[in-house]
Amino acid sequence: MHRLKSHLLTKENNRWYYQNNLYTGVIFFDKEDCIVEPFYVVNGIITEKYHPICQGDLPSPIQIDLTTFDKRILYSDCEDTDFIPQMYQNKKYSGIGYSFVNGICNYEALFGYGGTQRQIEWDNNRQINLIDYALMDVDTYLSTDRHPNSYIQFINQFDGYYFCYDMGDEKLSVKFSNSYVTSLSAQGTKLLTDFSMLPLEIPEITKLFSKKIRFPMSKEIILWISDLINQKTIKSLATQGSFEITEIITLQDVVNLDDLRLFQNNALFPKLKKVCFSRYDISENPIKINKLINDFEQQESIVKICVD
Repeated sequence: MHRLKSHLLTKENNRWYYQNNLYTGVIFFDKEDCIVEPFYVVNGIITEKYHPICQGDLPSPIQIDLTTFDKRILYSDCEDTDFIPQMYQNKKYSGIGYSFVNGICNYEALFGYGGTQRQIEWDNNRQINLIDYALMDVDTYLSTDRHPNSYIQFINQFDGYYFCYDMGDEKLSVKFSNSYVTSLSAQGTKLLTDFSMLPLEIPEITKLFSKKIRFPMSKEIILWISDLINQKTIKSLATQGSFEITEIITLQDVVNLDDLRLFQNNALFPKLKKVCFSRYDISENPIKINKLINDFEQQESIVKICVD
């Protein structure tokens, strides 16, 4: 997602353009005293105010541009005087701040009680944006006190997104692109079934998990088999239509998979062409995987086995 100052965009017929294309992303308007006002833009039209990913429950009556703070902020009580400003107009600042390089947002942070509570840094030069919350107070971010010692990682890459939410005994890892899941693994049952526990403040995650089909699989999907992602779970996902466009399924760590013949069910996997294994998995579990393959190939099927 682009995050740009308004001077990088052009406005024509009440629509915003970037490099001659209708703009979709976040637009930042500069105000007085380093204040910025950001909004979401979809197909050139401003839709709503931007909700900072780092926001949490701490109020932010204003949002500020940190880029020129070397001229405006006192650093007398800051431990990191080279990078993290904690003062605004001679007072400890609580709220959201951003920094920009040539008008492109590369940093977002939540300040509270004079210190940095959460921060995100985007590497726009490599076209890879790393968002690493490492939140030990994630209960604030999620507006809940159910699991205060959790870890969130969300990586926005040019070819899709990777999202991991780790609560210790519960873990969900999803890679997705264009709102379709390309890789799925899970530990425990809560995060796979109760989406209210997920950080839905992140727009990309909200879009994925607000679909009628909760885990819409892409044309090619990797399933990491575990105690949870097993035959029963796969059938349940297939029954709700998760695999309706899937053509290739790659299975990893197949210790908890007892039968492949489920994948021959054309009603559940209408477009499936291949079920694949990695050479590494076969070398680690040759007896089990070869038995799965032999049992599968006893039945006539348009679905083929492949080894990558």
